[in-house]
Amino acid sequence: MADEPLNPPPPEPLGEHGKALWDSIAEHFILRPDEHRTLANACKLADQVAKMERVLDDAGNDLMIPGSRPGTYVAHPILAELRMSRQVMSQLLARLDIPDSEKATTRHRSPRPQAARKAARARWDRRRSG
Repeated sequence: MADEPLNPPPPEPLGEHGKALWDSIAEHFILRPDEHRTLANACKLADQVAKMERVLDDAGNDLMIPGSRPGTYVAHPILAELRMSRQVMSQLLARLDIPDSEKATTRHRSPRPQAARKAARARWDRRRSG
């Protein structure tokens, strides 16, 4: 039983960055099925972010490109996509409620989310019955 994985294997196909992210979380925390999907989406975004960073590196880290008018320059279009993808990936990872400290890294997360769900359920039940 000790050798049993905590979670299902990562979704296919994941690239190097996505797989590393999956392993860094799924090997240490037991996730609910909805959290598996959230993590899978974050991992796919990690791979996309890595690809966008390579495109920017290949452009010589030139953040400005020629605009539509001669002599004008505009920000490289991938910058906005990169910023948005990083933001969404951060939001997805925040939904997992992984503990911040190394001391809190265990196979189970803190009971806080369960206590919050229990309190919310009690409030909901009171509203429905009242």
